[in-house]
Amino acid sequence: MTSAQELSPLKAARRDKILEIAEIVFVENGFRGTTMEQIAKAVSMSKVTVYGYFKDKDAVFDAVSDRVATRLEAAVEEALQAGGTAEERISSALVAKHGIIFDLVGDSPFAKELISTKSRSIEDRFTALDRAITARLADVLASEGRPGEEARRLAHLVFSASLGIANASASKDEMRRDVSRLVQAMCQHGATGEADSG
Repeated sequence: MTSAQELSPLKAARRDKILEIAEIVFVENGFRGTTMEQIAKAVSMSKVTVYGYFKDKDAVFDAVSDRVATRLEAAVEEALQAGGTAEERISSALVAKHGIIFDLVGDSPFAKELISTKSRSIEDRFTALDRAITARLADVLASEGRPGEEARRLAHLVFSASLGIANASASKDEMRRDVSRLVQAMCQHGATGEADSG
């Protein structure tokens, strides 16, 4: 098997097609309920062809997860680069990130299973992504005059709280509304609440 970087344009396109369709198969059947046979059938390729790109179902799932992480990263960066206040940009970035997950697995009965199924490398990838997003939120806060440590702490709190909201939200609209409220409230009151502690 060759890595994705070593593939010809034709084989790279075929690999992308496998991953695009496999993502749908995983969402519809869950990780445990998905087989290489199902993926091959859905993508209209032989099982041998699919195995030529991925050694097993775990490898397909890892590659699908990596593609999702790349989408999340791009959506967050696009929102942070847009115009508006720090509050507006951070809110848009978090809504974009969580919105992709809602769009992907929100209606799947296997959402929790899919989100919790991670190999060590994919777990590391998502942990690094969360750290990078938090650092970018801190950069945006610092660009509007917050001291470095305050910006980092507030970014960490806002990001962590937004995860809780996204996990508890019954709908994408509810998530969008509540994340926006969270960001507004936390950015207005600061990271530590030291002024209130007397």
